[in-house]
Order: sequence, then structure tokens, then C-alpha cells
Amino acid sequence: MTMQIKSIILYNSQGETRQLNFQLGKVNIIAGGSSTGKSAIIPIIEYCLGVSDFHVPGDAIRDTVSCYAVVYNVNNIDVLIAKHSPSGSSNKESRVYYKENLELIPRLLQHINK
Repeated sequence: MTMQIKSIILYNSQGETRQLNFQLGKVNIIAGGSSTGKSAIIPIIEYCLGVSDFHVPGDAIRDTVSCYAVVYNVNNIDVLIAKHSPSGSSNKESRVYYKENLELIPRLLQHINK
């Protein structure tokens, strides 16, 4: 079985997205200035894989993002796993949205919010 990260998608409450795409089958290097979100990548991946506790660093990310999603390529099938930011003062979210064989992934927010 092969599993690779294809992209990370961040949704805001208006449905706008920021997407970080990875090249499959290659080493991907993430570079950028200070406070640009690099340190949030691993916690976002962990959160979408099922960790209930929300440990995504950076106030700008936590204050802006309403839903986190990671698209995996598993044996050549695209799989999206998404979780909403914890609501209120809670630091936990256990509900997960899962979808296989996706098209128009950034527009899935309308389905995730149902």
C-alpha cells in the first residue's frame, strides 16, 4: 500500500480556500519566512488523521480557518479527510468528513457544512 499527501486545504467561513499542493513521488521542501504557517503543517495532518485535540499553532491560522482538510493519494485513489475547527472554548473535535475519488476538492465546503 502506498499513501502520500497530495494537498492540504484550509477553508475559511466564507468558503474561500488556501491550498498547498505536493508533488507525488518526490521529496517536497516547504520553505518560507517566519510566521508563515510551516509549523502548522504536521499538526494539521495529525488533526485530520484523527487526533481529537487541536494543537495547530498560530493565532492567524486558528482565528481564520474554519475547516482543515488533507487529501491523500492511497494506491492511486484520492481520499479527502476534513475536520472543522473546534467550536467555542473547546479544544476538541471528533467529527470527521471522509470522501474518496474527488473532483473539485476546494468546493467541498458546502458538503462538509451539511
